[in-house]
Amino acid sequence: MQTNTDQSITLLGGKTIAVQFENGTPGELKIRQFRLAEYEDAFRANDDEFALVARACSRPREFIQTLAPESYELALATVREVNANGFFAFAARRLERAAANLKQLPAELVEKIIERQKVTSPTRSPILPPPAG
Repeated sequence: MQTNTDQSITLLGGKTIAVQFENGTPGELKIRQFRLAEYEDAFRANDDEFALVARACSRPREFIQTLAPESYELALATVREVNANGFFAFAARRLERAAANLKQLPAELVEKIIERQKVTSPTRSPILPPPAG
């Protein structure tokens, strides 16, 4: 069920937030919902938070990296909020299917896949929660 906030985000196509840049300059960012046609590319970029935020703001990655850290965290949280019932729901379903497929593989092969991912992916996914413990 959609809340009033969800409906207004949908109607407005996103949400505008006040931000501050690392040089102290204030500004605003419009964070939009991803279009369905963008889901595949956004999913492939899920390990790159800067790219994900940049895509949602229709700004270059380098622009996003000029935000003050607190503003970046607010922007990332807003990307998640604005896209919670769209892109992130899609991504969660994809990950659930992938996890189900992994359960069917031999344990040794799964361990190799996980080790390879640790080597090739230096950043954490904004979609996956951090590991427990």
